[in-house]
Amino acid sequence: MRYASTDPIKKVTDENPSGAPVMPGKYKVTMSASIDGVLKEVAGPVEFEAKVLNNVTLPASDRSELVAFQKKVNDLNRVINGAIEVSSDLKVKLK
Repeated sequence: MRYASTDPIKKVTDENPSGAPVMPGKYKVTMSASIDGVLKEVAGPVEFEAKVLNNVTLPASDRSELVAFQKKVNDLNRVINGAIEVSSDLKVKLK
């Protein structure tokens, strides 16, 4: 399970970029359906436990520090992408 992507939403594609893996622990999920613009819960909440897969080359000694660092990197990436978009928009307006 991963955090949401910090990439800006531009158009619908088959790609669904995602963020950093979540911290291990217990989470709850619900399922909703959108019918005529109205959300209706159809299942849940169901609790489950997210666990770390032991398939990394360099495991982190402190998982919470790693996740905090990944969040900072994702926030920086979001800010940089925003600056690039503003710059591109200004270039178009100045032409």
